[in-house]
Amino acid sequence: MILYEWRQGRLSSRHYDATYLQRLAVFFQRSKEESYSALGPLRDKVIADVGCGLGQDALYFARAGARAFGFDRDPEMIARAQGDLTEDLSIAFAVADAGSLPLQDGHLDVIRFDRVLQHLEDHLDIFREARRTL
Repeated sequence: MILYEWRQGRLSSRHYDATYLQRLAVFFQRSKEESYSALGPLRDKVIADVGCGLGQDALYFARAGARAFGFDRDPEMIARAQGDLTEDLSIAFAVADAGSLPLQDGHLDVIRFDRVLQHLEDHLDIFREARRTL
């Protein structure tokens, strides 16, 4: 309902209350779960989460048995992701630009961009980099 109202241009400040935020959180959680399932089995895959922020998705992948990389151009986000890591998992975080990842050609099985492309400008370079690393 919220997305319908937003698409129709009827979303106003009255919608931004605790109920709205709860419903939005449910929507994003469901979307995230659907995006995870679309990846199929994760065990033994090498996955990069580009624009990883606090690293929660990369952590999910590592817990599922993948070798995970989390990249973000914000050093503070990477520092927090590394600082929150308390488990012994196959995961690495690094400051990196989406258009220039510190990986060899063909290193990845999966590359993921979740709610990050709208913050970046040169999509062509980013997609070329994705193709290079896959």
